[in-house]
Amino acid sequence: ASACSLLYEWSRRMGWTLDAPARSAIFSGLTTDTGWFRFPSTDGRTLRAAGELIEAGVRPDVMYARLYEGHRPARLRLLREALDTLRMVDKGGIAVMWLTRPMFLLSDAQPSDSEDMVNEPLAIGSVVVSVLLSEMEGGVIRVNFRSRSPEIAGRDIDVAAIARHFGGGGHRRAAGARVEGRLDEVREQVIEAVRAAMGPSASNC
Repeated sequence: ASACSLLYEWSRRMGWTLDAPARSAIFSGLTTDTGWFRFPSTDGRTLRAAGELIEAGVRPDVMYARLYEGHRPARLRLLREALDTLRMVDKGGIAVMWLTRPMFLLSDAQPSDSEDMVNEPLAIGSVVVSVLLSEMEGGVIRVNFRSRSPEIAGRDIDVAAIARHFGGGGHRRAAGARVEGRLDEVREQVIEAVRAAMGPSASNC
């Protein structure tokens, strides 16, 4: 489920005593790699490790606040810009957002402020695949893909396969690529690639 799961089990087998910073670091890796235990990779071993770390003194509420509730105001301004671009395709099955260089400047934001922003449209029940395109320096467009599990979405869309089409990669549910080109051109290419993966019924709405 995560690299930190392996580190935790290794430390247990070696009989090492983990101090508070190490426990917090491992718990952080467990939770971020599993989307706070939301991703399909979450298993019993992960939850047992988390439980043992909590019993050893890790505070989940404090860790969550440190990881997810410490954003700069610039991130909220950037999120507003991204949500204003939201475009729905395939009867709401595909959500696409984009960020331009002027949007970053207007928001006083950095690329790191857009981290995980691609997940926001997944709050919409109809969305199967979410895409965020970010205009970087040097004419490069960073593309992030996310997809829901088939048990929830009713479709199994491998976004890593879509990302590989653009020279990127990742996991079946989370992937990315960096593509040279104009934002509007890359956006349409990405939309068409996702629509093709979604099937022949895809249509703009």
